[in-house]
Amino acid sequence: MPDGHTLCGREYWEEVRSGVLGEHAAIDWSRIQPGDLHAFAALYGQNEMNLKAEEMYLQALRGYKKAWAAEHSSTLNTVNNLGILYKNQGKMAEAEDMLLRALRGKEKAWGPEHASTLSTVNNLGNVYENQGKMAEAEDMLLQALRGYEEVVEKDHPTTRTITRNLQAVQARK
Repeated sequence: MPDGHTLCGREYWEEVRSGVLGEHAAIDWSRIQPGDLHAFAALYGQNEMNLKAEEMYLQALRGYKKAWAAEHSSTLNTVNNLGILYKNQGKMAEAEDMLLRALRGKEKAWGPEHASTLSTVNNLGNVYENQGKMAEAEDMLLQALRGYEEVVEKDHPTTRTITRNLQAVQARK
């Protein structure tokens, strides 16, 4: 990519996905929508570019809050994903804060039995496990498991994953 070349929106996304974009490309972030920023953050996180992922999630979060408010589903999903990123970075206190924030918002918006709410409950359980808070982890994972068993089949991949997470916590108690 030539120095000084500026990409926006879809062009940038395609360049990132193809791995061609170098660190020195000039990006006009003001022209990129929060949803695209969220997608960029996820891509960066998957490629272990955590600082860039965090920057993108935070920028997406600011955009969502400005456009739709803190309780909007896109805002809450970004808060959840930022919590997961912090967990993956080993920033457990920040992860817990973000996931609790996402959980409160999702419970208010969709109720405690919604699949997205239950996903955040599972994520919070995983953070508690990493923090060594086994009782809290077990409580969260049991809540997620019971909810998923009602929402989807017991043989659903997510239900099986939560079951394994719960078994791991119970083995560590």
